[in-house]
Amino acid sequence: MKNLLLILPIALVLILFTACDPDDFTLGNSGVYGIVQEETTQRPISGASVFINGPDNQSTVTDINGNYRFENMPLGEYTLNAQKERYTTTNLNVSLSVASFEQVDIPMLSTMLSTNLLEFGSNINELALIVTNSLDVKANIEVDENQPWLTTDYYRFGIDPGQSKTIKFKVFRPLFQQDSYSVPIVINLEEDFGFEILESRTITLNAQR
Repeated sequence: MKNLLLILPIALVLILFTACDPDDFTLGNSGVYGIVQEETTQRPISGASVFINGPDNQSTVTDINGNYRFENMPLGEYTLNAQKERYTTTNLNVSLSVASFEQVDIPMLSTMLSTNLLEFGSNINELALIVTNSLDVKANIEVDENQPWLTTDYYRFGIDPGQSKTIKFKVFRPLFQQDSYSVPIVINLEEDFGFEILESRTITLNAQR
């Protein structure tokens, strides 16, 4: 009777162990997931191609909310990046351990502006900036120059996805109150018929008397 009482708990443990899902103890539960998003506004980017390279190589495309997911990845060191037309990104490193899912959000920066610097020096009066709509929707341009000596030919207009507009900046040196200026100029892409900022960049404008 005593032997029977000793055998029953052992048998019960064996039954419970064998009843568990074998995948719970394998490397197949390792993976990577996250969101691909615009770096400055954290706006999700749909339709981006995501690549992971290392002991295993996989690729996928983000859904409408910018989500991606890789599963059944062997252990090891991986390099992760995302690609989409009119966007740039950098490689990210991720390390996978047993039965773990690592969250790695991928920032992407749109090629919204043709330059981040307008250098007028002391003798240039006019320079142009090209603004590209890298979004999937039509958007309006909003320029915050906020300087009495600076004018633009800008007016609030819409840009279709993938299209570009040129904005001309002009300096009027007689209104300078100091010998030189280095000022930030904010360029926003705003929701069409709305005020929500969808994408934002800041350029630097340098000018001397």
